Amino acid sequence: MVRIEVVAEFIENREIAEILHRSGIRYGQGYYLGMPSICPGYKD
Repeated sequence: MVRIEVVAEFIENREIAEILHRSGIRYGQGYYLGMPSICPGYKD
């Protein structure tokens, strides 16, 4: 059996997050989960 991890993107609100959670999605990113930020020590 092949195990594939899925990362959901553009999670913008609680409703979307709950739907994904019920669907078995364990990883995600989006404004609902956290705002973008500068990585400490990053230089252009």
